[in-house]
Amino acid sequence: MTNNYSPSFLRWYAIYPVKKGKFEANKRWIKDKLEKREVEIINHVVQSKKYDTDWKLGRIPYASTYLNQHRYEDEISGCYREPETDNCVPVHPIPRVPRKLYTPEAMAIKNEMVTWARKANTPEGRTKIRQLQKQLDDLYDNTQKMGDIINGKGKE
Repeated sequence: MTNNYSPSFLRWYAIYPVKKGKFEANKRWIKDKLEKREVEIINHVVQSKKYDTDWKLGRIPYASTYLNQHRYEDEISGCYREPETDNCVPVHPIPRVPRKLYTPEAMAIKNEMVTWARKANTPEGRTKIRQLQKQLDDLYDNTQKMGDIINGKGKE
């Protein structure tokens, strides 16, 4: 039995990173008439490959799952969409706060970093994120030093 794949499906499938579920994906492509949304879906795949944290970790759905679950409508983690252009703008990862630093001060710094992450592509945003990261690092270093003093490992 030969399969009739549309040219638009084949263009999408050519760039899709996981080559599994092709037959089922093609059935969904035809059923949902996705050739009308080809450019949008291909753009989503390209942006996901580039920015999505799950995709970068290798957690990419099979082609059939991607289409059956309408994953092309999902938000891409690791970026946010500019309202005017719908472009994916990368967001710098926000560091995890070590358990020792679950203090109101540390959490306030992290929350401010989340706010500034949307402006990470601007010079002002990058500068502010670096300043906040330094504050978090300094807070962590001070906490480590205090822990060493309490445990008798460090000097006062």
